[in-house]
Amino acid sequence: MSINRFSSTLQLSDFDDFITPSQECILPINVKKSGATSQGATVGIKGKEKLKKVEITLNDCLACSGCITSAETVLVTSQSHQQFTKVVEEIACEVEKRIIVVSISPQVRASLAVASCLSNDEISTALNNYFMSKYDVKHVLDTAFAHQLSLLESSQEFIQRFKQRRSKTPGDVSTSPPLPLLTSSCPGWICYAEKTHGKLLIPHLSRVKSAQQITGSLVKRFIARHHDVTPDRVYHVTLMPCYDKKLEASREDFYDDVYNTRDVDLVLTSGEITEMLRLAGEDLSEFVVKTTTNDVINDISDDESVATKLLRTASLVRGAPPSGDGAPPSGGYNGGSGGYLEFVMKNAAKELFNIEGAQLQYQPTRNNKDLQEVKLRDDSGEVVLNFALAYGFRSIQNIVRRMKQNKCNYHYIEVMACPSGCLNGGGQVKDMAGSKEEERARLGRVVDFYREHLMQAAAPLLQRSDVSTPQLQRDDVITGEKDIMTSYHAVEKNENISVKW
Repeated sequence: MSINRFSSTLQLSDFDDFITPSQECILPINVKKSGATSQGATVGIKGKEKLKKVEITLNDCLACSGCITSAETVLVTSQSHQQFTKVVEEIACEVEKRIIVVSISPQVRASLAVASCLSNDEISTALNNYFMSKYDVKHVLDTAFAHQLSLLESSQEFIQRFKQRRSKTPGDVSTSPPLPLLTSSCPGWICYAEKTHGKLLIPHLSRVKSAQQITGSLVKRFIARHHDVTPDRVYHVTLMPCYDKKLEASREDFYDDVYNTRDVDLVLTSGEITEMLRLAGEDLSEFVVKTTTNDVINDISDDESVATKLLRTASLVRGAPPSGDGAPPSGGYNGGSGGYLEFVMKNAAKELFNIEGAQLQYQPTRNNKDLQEVKLRDDSGEVVLNFALAYGFRSIQNIVRRMKQNKCNYHYIEVMACPSGCLNGGGQVKDMAGSKEEERARLGRVVDFYREHLMQAAAPLLQRSDVSTPQLQRDDVITGEKDIMTSYHAVEKNENISVKW
């Protein structure tokens, strides 16, 4: 797997608008000297002595205050498409086979649909059939349901924090949770925050899990329960637009010590799926045939379990009802990164200021389309809420600089490491031989597809008591804070490694 597709803290290259360190570094490794002594020498990856290939895990990256080099001598293991096929082969030989589940994000569907020239229905059917028929996957899910939960909890988190700040006297404000509240669904951004400005940024980070990790929690619990197995007998794979999601899945916060299993066992990207197809001489269009489904989804009864309801709600092909029936499209709300800003602002406008149907105007700052402001005004014209989108390293640096100077006047900021957000994630399908103009055109088609099929700018606001379908309630699946919330950890700097951001 090529490392250079990671954004954020995982790659070293010339400076661009992705988060990228400017100086090479690596976790020290031990090399045995030849001769009588067995003393090990600590050297860098690019030392003069020729070194053997080194295998590191993504946990090593998370625990290091530096970053891995982009040298080809470093291999990132356990999160590759080769590992996926290896595990599938192992499961095929098991007497009591583990259950394989694949969960797919809407950004991936948009990228693969454009690359394969398929419609929304066709790409859903093709992906469903591809994994079920070729890899014996039991369930292929849409992450939309988990994304709705993430939006809802993010909205409530902001509203509660805003109310706490507003109820305090000026002298007591310092004791309440700080603003702005910063989104935390982008693992590249979280890595940067934890490793470089932990003390400053962590108190501002939203504690709500991303859609990937909420999906992971639900899959391991409910699908295991549905098939009467323990969570470690469920092998959960997600398809995401970004290599950084591999980092997120590898966090110790998302590891179940009781059953010795992760919420998400492996993450694949859109680009890796196209590579798997290319190596096999296949095309997704070949899988647009009669849909392969799990029979259990069709067994409808009045007393069906929550697990069965969740399967029907979250299944990619037999998923949530169309938006006309009251459920939002799977891509969420305005914005290719899930629409946190719009959803949170509209809910906050209604609950905090009794303003319904607010029309949001996105205003780029200093001609930077990746740093935009959205202001909500009351009837008198006074600004009551001030939100922002900050995509890419340049925009993030701008926000961090303002926060350091105590001049950041936003209440809420949707932060993503990649310029243009998740639709432009480093794991999306790209034509490496194409020109920048061709890549821009491809991204434009992906954005258009997403907006037309997977997003609805004026989608109805959801209530916490009504998520996705009236038959499946939020409280049916969320039993405690650990299902929906997480925490962050400042990484102590390694003084032996010099990194400049």
